Amino acid sequence: MKSILPICACAALFLSATQSFATTDLPAVGSYGFDLLKNPDQTQCMKLTKALIGQFQKCEITDGSFGGDPVQARDCTVGKHSEYMVYASKAACIKALETEKSNE
Repeated sequence: MKSILPICACAALFLSATQSFATTDLPAVGSYGFDLLKNPDQTQCMKLTKALIGQFQKCEITDGSFGGDPVQARDCTVGKHSEYMVYASKAACIKALETEKSNE
């Protein structure tokens, strides 16, 4: 019975580390983003809610400048037809969206 205890402790530690890692790239509630896969004329920057963030399947930290000034962003996949670029501020989101629209 003693030999199972270290294994259980290691498994619990691994699971908690994996869960922490999986959520570290998620954006904060209240950050701003736009759906990259929508028509640029139809998408707009919006404040992210807990419900929307809960739909994100994965997020990766990336350069979200679209050729403008470098800015850190998160590229978050919701599904096959929805992918959000997420920024810490509304101003950064609007600037990136305007740059993306001008590149079209």
